[in-house]
Amino acid sequence: MSDALDRSPASSARRWRIGLVTATSVRNGAGTDNWILNLVRSNPYPDVAFTVFESRWIDRERMDPADYAELRAKARFVVLPDHWRLRRRTLAALAWVRPKAARFFLRELLQRAIVRGTVGLRRAWRTAGSEVDVLYFIDNLSAEAVDPTIRVPLVGSSHNLSPTEGPASPTARRLVFRWLFRRFQAMHYLAEPLRLRTGFERPGDFVIPPGIPAGRFRPAAPVSTECRRFLYLAHLEAGKGIFDLLDAWEGANVPEATLTVAGTGSAEPSVRRRAAALPRVRVLGAVPSNDVPSVYAAHDVLVFPTRFDTFPVVVLEALASGLRVRTSPVLRGIFDRFEASGHLRYDAGGIAATRRAIEEAYRSPALTEAERRELNARVEAEYAWNVVAPRMIDALRRLVRTDSAPP
Repeated sequence: MSDALDRSPASSARRWRIGLVTATSVRNGAGTDNWILNLVRSNPYPDVAFTVFESRWIDRERMDPADYAELRAKARFVVLPDHWRLRRRTLAALAWVRPKAARFFLRELLQRAIVRGTVGLRRAWRTAGSEVDVLYFIDNLSAEAVDPTIRVPLVGSSHNLSPTEGPASPTARRLVFRWLFRRFQAMHYLAEPLRLRTGFERPGDFVIPPGIPAGRFRPAAPVSTECRRFLYLAHLEAGKGIFDLLDAWEGANVPEATLTVAGTGSAEPSVRRRAAALPRVRVLGAVPSNDVPSVYAAHDVLVFPTRFDTFPVVVLEALASGLRVRTSPVLRGIFDRFEASGHLRYDAGGIAATRRAIEEAYRSPALTEAERRELNARVEAEYAWNVVAPRMIDALRRLVRTDSAPP
């Protein structure tokens, strides 16, 4: 069978349906929820439809009501029971188990017992098995809620994987899940099928990259020819490198520079206390979605010394906004094309290296207005949602057609 896709509406007796599974309510408006919104909104194919599987877990309702109404109009919704409270208690009860690998395997077994013992979840997955052609998991938690015995192709997003969640590394975690799903006679979970079979094999490409809305991030004219306005915009948690950044800032020789810390998370109280003792640092906290572009536009450099990540969309947003980026070596291989052009450096990992990165960026010229516009055009040409969405949908369709059996 040819890999060429028939994209006409009449190519199927019914619409080809993708199930998108998220751990929370999309009304939270978090990164993964906006991911769902933009994918559905940017779908160019009349013969492709979506079912969104969400829970009632609302942490903070940030999605614009008009966006939520648009999403509800364009996709079918299935509400999953909120079994996350039981899950959190289970994880807390296992905190004493050593070694870490034993705790990981025990957690996976108990998690599947919880999933199979929750009537509403079993009903939801029966619904999924009867009406969707593929289930795509947007985050780690949503994947842990699925019953892997359902006879529906399962594809997971690996953009959010953390080495702290597996026995040793993302690779080990990926291998564990591939073993589990092979055992249950379901389809591949995670990375390799999409990379190997659907055109994502070029260096620097990830399995399915996230996108940015076209036209959302517009570069502003720089206020200075030098890099003086530094920004951190991400979750406030130790794993994202925020405390490494603050410690690096304390001893950095950048007398005229300012640092803005934007975002929220479990470490926000500690971040605020630490930042209060540092010079020229302000903490914005949570930034409303509509204000994010203006925050980027008011800065020259994004510093993101994350300890683990795979494809952080903040890097794309910063580049599209015309900022220089200093980020962690753990991201090497993903944004190399922007390293080659001099817009990004993988040199902000750990306290000492991040301090050197800040000082070097401080001595570098800020991008001119013309350079910022050119960089924005490059990012949008590769990563705008109207480019990413059809690539993702095509990839899923090819995967289901060419790999309908377990490995």
